[in-house]
Amino acid sequence: MNMKYPIDLQKRIYSSIVPVECGDEKGTAFFVTPDTLVTARHVVADKEMNGSPVLISTKPPVLCDVIYIAAEGDNIDVVLLKCRDYQQNDSLRLLAAEFNEERQLTITGYPKEFGNCRELISIEVRDRLGTPKEDYDSMVVRTDALAFTSYKGFSGSPVLNESGSVIGVVVNQYSGSLGYVSIKSLGARLEKFGVEVYKDWQSEDFSPCGRGTSQRQVEKAISYAALRYNRFLHVVDANLDAEIDLFAKIESRNKIEKNLEDIESIVLGTIFSFTRSFKKYKKGCFEELFDFLYTWREKHDEKDMDSKTIDFYKEIYSRIYPLLAQWKRAKNQFLQLKGTAGMGKTHYVCATAERLCKDMNVYLLFGSRFTEALDFETQLCEMMCLKGNDIKRLNNEMLIENTNALIIIDALNEGATESFWNVALRRLKSILKDCDRVKVLTTYREGDGSHFDFPCETIELKGFEDSITQEAIKKYFDFYQIDDEEGNLRQKYQMEFKEPLFLSMFCMVAHRNTRFLFGHFTYSDLFHEYIKYRNEIVSKGVDEDPHCNVTEQALMKFANYSLYYNKCDDISRKKARHYTDLICRGRMWSNSLLNWLLKENLVLATGHEGENIMFGYQKMGDFLMADIFKQNKMSEEAKINFVLEKGCKREDFSYRRFLTALLSDWELTPKLLEMEKSKQMCSLILNCLNHQGKNKKNNT
Repeated sequence: MNMKYPIDLQKRIYSSIVPVECGDEKGTAFFVTPDTLVTARHVVADKEMNGSPVLISTKPPVLCDVIYIAAEGDNIDVVLLKCRDYQQNDSLRLLAAEFNEERQLTITGYPKEFGNCRELISIEVRDRLGTPKEDYDSMVVRTDALAFTSYKGFSGSPVLNESGSVIGVVVNQYSGSLGYVSIKSLGARLEKFGVEVYKDWQSEDFSPCGRGTSQRQVEKAISYAALRYNRFLHVVDANLDAEIDLFAKIESRNKIEKNLEDIESIVLGTIFSFTRSFKKYKKGCFEELFDFLYTWREKHDEKDMDSKTIDFYKEIYSRIYPLLAQWKRAKNQFLQLKGTAGMGKTHYVCATAERLCKDMNVYLLFGSRFTEALDFETQLCEMMCLKGNDIKRLNNEMLIENTNALIIIDALNEGATESFWNVALRRLKSILKDCDRVKVLTTYREGDGSHFDFPCETIELKGFEDSITQEAIKKYFDFYQIDDEEGNLRQKYQMEFKEPLFLSMFCMVAHRNTRFLFGHFTYSDLFHEYIKYRNEIVSKGVDEDPHCNVTEQALMKFANYSLYYNKCDDISRKKARHYTDLICRGRMWSNSLLNWLLKENLVLATGHEGENIMFGYQKMGDFLMADIFKQNKMSEEAKINFVLEKGCKREDFSYRRFLTALLSDWELTPKLLEMEKSKQMCSLILNCLNHQGKNKKNNT
């Protein structure tokens, strides 16, 4: 039995498919409910002719009754078998799928040529020809090397897709190949007899442009996001979801266009006071429609209008402008979400990808995985699992299915440089010029000086909105079992809890260390306690004493190198491995410190093939760099001069996140503010007040 399925699925398929015989005829049948099977009608023909019993080869053999799903004379070569006094747990799912030459299929049955209908054999095939014949509607071509002179015994075998769902039943041999009748063509007949037929074939379409392929891509991408996304803690922002759906989903655009068309029909099909002037209008030009109606009303007094026209302007005309605004947003191909670090951008696009991929093709990519060393389009298509760099083909497939595809690229300013993305986004716009069924949603982090020269609609994320903050706090507190019946924590950290990252880390830490439920603490305190918490798992993985806190040692080394030698940017994987191997010597890769930091998502691999390393939480890295700087033995004057130099120069914008973290909790910040040059850092200094630090306390 040669099947490329997971072991559990193999076992279910193996136990669901059985030999069937009736008189001299032998074939294959498969369970679709605990006591009901499907097979080819001609296999049990002797039942009608000679009254021969129908037996399936279980242990012991089971007698079955034949249930005909078509009337006598109908050319339907499929029947149901009902077991007498026998049931089993395993069965196969029926799926009404479309014909698709690109998917890999498996036919599994009991051929006579191998084992005399007693050995279960699988052959790999692909759809080759759709045919209008009634007894079968699809022909397949073999893609494996197993030689057959005859396919006898395969009649009644299931045609399985990559998920193990049955998309057809083998009924015929033709010119060295096999023909099957699709479940799609049998669906209505089978459902009349209580057999469930699933319709969501797109989710099991694993061809290059199939929705199933995109769902697998999203699932894999979310595993990369790891700790930055927890689906159980997702809090829905209905307004944001509505804006994203309006942009991404073809159904939203179609609904708006239908409303505009209805208004257009009223205008064109009714005699109004303005009708005589309304002659050159071209249907579908809704902006022109609004402009005409607006101009006409401006030129005429109400006394010049009949009652129908007055009512039209009061009740219907006012709906056009909001619909037009929505229609324009729905036609956009690009949308950006922006926000400062910790506002939950990655979490929300992961949740959005999971939500939307059920109904459309979604591709979730991360800016940190792109590199300047390779062509952007090649990287894009490779990450989307598209073959041949063919975005246009994806667009054509979406046109056929009357839907859109959504490409999400999270965190543009992680990984490749600003100049790379400015060129890449312009290139992407050019690629999508004739691909209106492909949309692109990007996110980027504000506050690090990046400037993307690519105008498009932008939505700013500011953390939890007031309307959902309490829901978010309750969900996190319940999940981490934090007791706040009197609401003291909610009141004390009301503003901080609006920031998703702060709420998440606070709950992880406070769940283990109740000290954080009382008293004042800073972001730095929170991050270091979080690292101690993660260190327990890392230490176990590398077989080291947890009291050595090798996790913090490594992360502080990374922070030091990034700050002083790499302009606060990601560090090379080679350098990261060097540091971690010095801390935990003599380890194989499986229990090396870098491997476990990656496993626990305290750091992430970025760039081409993971050539660089970034902090799993960028904000945590910023505060670790701030701690490194505060511990430096430079004089106070030298430190202040360093901060002024990096904070005032445009070319040193890469230091801004570190400086924001530093100034929020630095004892020298008051002295810095006394310097005349510090006025050039005004926006940066104001940003630092957003953090939970002593300088916020001193200034509020």
